[in-house]
Amino acid sequence: MNLQEKEAGFSLLEVIVSLAIFSALAALLLSTVAQTSLLQKKSESQSETVGMARQALERILQDVSQAYLSKNQPSLADEVPATFFEGFSKDPVDEVQFSYLGHVSHEPDSKEADFGVVRYYGLPDPLDKNVYRLIREEKPRVQKSSSVDKALDAFVVCERVIRLELRYYRLEVGSPKEWLDHWSTRQATGRPFRLPYRVSARLVVALPKMAKDPAGQPRTVELVSETTLMMQQPVDSSLN
Repeated sequence: MNLQEKEAGFSLLEVIVSLAIFSALAALLLSTVAQTSLLQKKSESQSETVGMARQALERILQDVSQAYLSKNQPSLADEVPATFFEGFSKDPVDEVQFSYLGHVSHEPDSKEADFGVVRYYGLPDPLDKNVYRLIREEKPRVQKSSSVDKALDAFVVCERVIRLELRYYRLEVGSPKEWLDHWSTRQATGRPFRLPYRVSARLVVALPKMAKDPAGQPRTVELVSETTLMMQQPVDSSLN
């Protein structure tokens, strides 16, 4: 083998080695880019979940703060007030429904005022049995019957819910000041024409799993806040 053939052999070997090194570096670079892109998507998904939970908590407390009761009856024969406030302790998602002054009509010339009925409750997520969906229902009319009517507006305000806890602060003359896990203005043992002074909400949601998360229970984020109910005195236009 002459010198020229040896140089050609070395050049070919150098090309092969260079291609191998380049392929390894390219594979490493592509793997790093793919992992970075996946982590970015997971991080964005977690941020969206936290933002959704924060907006849901704000929505609940905003609605609750506008709750009201009225002694004015549509008919003198009605003994049960049309307005009400009921909070039920349920595991893992508490339920609350009430009449409020925050309804907004989105249809021109609709026969709707600024009052309505709102209900929050949880339903199991059909895609994940370990979490719930928080549902908000609204009726644009306050009626004696709390049954669902055709004008009902219902949608999911928060997904991946692990727990929702609502507590109601009693502030009454002659009664102890305390937080209660239920409230009712309709039941015989309830508090007719009396709203809770404050309502606190604790919302726990599950974060989407990251690539390196261990198996088992998902990571969660917990949000806690509370609000004061503005209209403590029931509306009463009767002449005394």
